[in-house]
Parts: sequence; C-alpha cells; structure tokens
Amino acid sequence: MQPPYVLYGRILNPVSAKRVEYITDAAIAVGEDGRIAFAGPVAELPESVSHYPKRTTECLITPGFIDLHTHVPQLHARGRCEETLLAWLERHIFPAEERFNDPVVSRNVSRAFFAQLASNGTTAVSAYSNSSPESTAIAFEEAERSGIRTCMGMMLMDRNGTPGLDRPPGKALEESESLVRTWHRKSARLEYAVSPRFAIACSPELLHGAAELAARHDCYIQTHLNEQPGEVAETLRLFPNAKHYTDVYDEAGLLGPRTILGHGIHMREEELALLAVRGCSVAHCPDANLFLGSGRFPIERYAEHGIPYGLGSDVGAGTSLSMQHVMKSMSHVQGMALPAELVFYTATLGNARALGKQEMLGSLETGKEADFVLHDTSIFLPQESPLNPSAETLVELFVHLGSANQIAATVVAGEAVYTADSGFSYLSDLS
Repeated sequence: MQPPYVLYGRILNPVSAKRVEYITDAAIAVGEDGRIAFAGPVAELPESVSHYPKRTTECLITPGFIDLHTHVPQLHARGRCEETLLAWLERHIFPAEERFNDPVVSRNVSRAFFAQLASNGTTAVSAYSNSSPESTAIAFEEAERSGIRTCMGMMLMDRNGTPGLDRPPGKALEESESLVRTWHRKSARLEYAVSPRFAIACSPELLHGAAELAARHDCYIQTHLNEQPGEVAETLRLFPNAKHYTDVYDEAGLLGPRTILGHGIHMREEELALLAVRGCSVAHCPDANLFLGSGRFPIERYAEHGIPYGLGSDVGAGTSLSMQHVMKSMSHVQGMALPAELVFYTATLGNARALGKQEMLGSLETGKEADFVLHDTSIFLPQESPLNPSAETLVELFVHLGSANQIAATVVAGEAVYTADSGFSYLSDLS
C-alpha cells in the first residue's frame, strides 16, 4: 500500500469536542508526499486525483490514535499493585527500568512496545525511556524502525531513585544533549522530549538544566504533576519555598506551550490559572488513575481554564497500549456520562492540539498527514444494527464497544505500519 492512491470507504472523523462527521460514501486520496490530497464525499472527489490507483475497503476509516503519555521500559511492569504511587515506583517500576539498562532487554522491550502501538491503531506517541542514554538510543532506533511518529526522551533523575537510575545532573544533561543532536527531527517522524521524571527525582540544578536544554533545541518538555496526594506532599517538603507543586516547574523555566504534564489531578485553582497563562498541555491517563487509585481528572476545570488536555495510556500503571481501552477508561473514571464525541476527539484531534500539531495530525483533512486506521466494524456493531447507523450511534458504539481486535490496518504517511493477520483482504483493488 504505497502512495499515491484513493481509498473508498466510510469515514468517521472528529470535527470538534462536540461533533463528529460520518460519511458513508467517502474517499480519502493520499498523495505521493504521504499527505491527504482529499478526504470527503466521493461526489466531491477532485479531478486532480482521478489518475491515482483506486482501492476500496469495507472497514471504517478513522484518524490514527495519538498516545500523549506512556513509558517504553514499563511495558512488562503492568499489573503490579501497591497502595501508593511512590511505593509502586520503588518496588516495581525502578527495577523494571534498571533491567532496561541491558541493551538486549531494551531492544526486545522497545520492539514489542512499538509493535503493540501499531497493532492498537496508534500512529503517534509521546513516550519516556529510562535514564540510560544507550537504552534510549535503542528505543529511538526501534521507533524509527516501526514508522510510528515518536516524541521521546531519556528520563532525567538524579535523586531518590536507585544507583542504577540516578545520574549526576551534569552528566545526564550532557548525555541528553547528545541524544537531542542525534535524534531530534532526524526525520519528520522523530522528535525529542526533554523528560525530567518529576520534581521528587530531580534536583533544582537538573530541573533548570532541563529547561535550558529544551530551549536551546526547541524540544518538547514532559514530566509528571500532582498525580497523588503523597507525591504532592513529598514535593513540597523537598521544595519548601515553592508556592505549590506547579510553581516548582515554573521557577525552573519548564512551563510553556511545548510542555506536556502527566496527570494533573490534585490541582489548586492557582495552579490551573498558571498552566493556562503558560500555555501548557496536560495528559489525562484514566486507566492508570483507576489502577493506582489516584483520583479523578477534573476535566470541567481544565475546560473552564481553556487548558488543552489529551489522553495517554501511561503504561505501566496503565494496563494497555490500546487507546480504545483508554477511551473507555476516560468515560468510567469521570463518574458521569461523557459524550462519546468528546472521548473520540480527545484521543485524536484533542491529542494533536495538546501537541500543537492540530494542523497536521488528528483528523482526516486535506493537507494533513495521511495517518489513519481501518476498523473492522463487525467487532463493535451488533449484527442487527443497520449497516450505516447515525453518526451519534456509531461513535457511541465505537467508543464503548470497540477493542484492539477491530484494528485491521494502521497507516502512517499513507503507508501501512501494521496489518492484521488477514492482511489487506480488507482492501480491494479497483484499478
């Protein structure tokens, strides 16, 4: 499946947090550059793409999922329970990340991680590695090999970890800068995120250095914020002069439009106001929040402040890399009925907005990257359902009954990075 081509089928597309578009007689044209030359009703297909090879699918076509927050080394640390976040890190996550220091382990885990992203319909991800530069380079190699759009960085930590993970701040920053020079924008699909773990694991020197490194190279910044009350209390103990947790990062210069903060559950009003002023985005990780008992992400407060937020799988507190699973978790953790349109939007165009990439990712529109997924609708549409339900019904069933089993193919820049075992029997050549 190589561009250019026109693919005929049905399209489910997020328009806004309140509205989806369902086109039953649709076409998506992919140009040689891997971008969408057209997406919409067949009747409006332009003459300029009439010479493209033509294919048809019985699958539903949606934008690719975007995963805003997850951890490569923690893939095989899922399902390990503890009463608190800090105990869970100490007993399960730090040992898993130390094992990732082994190049054989990091190769195998990274390859499995990116393969699972693709098989779950994820076309772009923002991820953390561990604190080893060698293992982080291996993770980038596997990201490049997979074809998934990847923003990732070496975990920065210089205290309160383990001897195998903590690194002196000067050395860690030097190693990170070397990785930045090698991998940041090496291709259109790879970017670097400067990644201090969280304030507890970072000295003021390391936090300030991380901000300066990101500014020098125009990198993303990602870290964790206000996930559990015990974490908040320990942070304020370590930073007694801080007004609040968010102020620790602000004082270090870490907050800005290219900053993605994981969790943001236990937020003071002044912290939300500060994030809004700085233009930060927040990754809501509902499956992880349910698993660790961290609390409810206050989506209505973020909406009031106009703070962009998206969805992350947050493996390994999260139990699955499937954004279908994460979408269901988003509905469950809120304790109230969320419109399916909002949930679908958050996993696609909302995540693109959180990354500042809404002009190139997140929906099927002319000029955007041709990142999309083919879904076998027999998995989530009951047999007695009409072939073409309303947009409202379809998105509800898609969000609440969908699963990873429905992913028939995952496409990035017009090229398949994953096909189900049955391959492209879901496609027919019309040329």
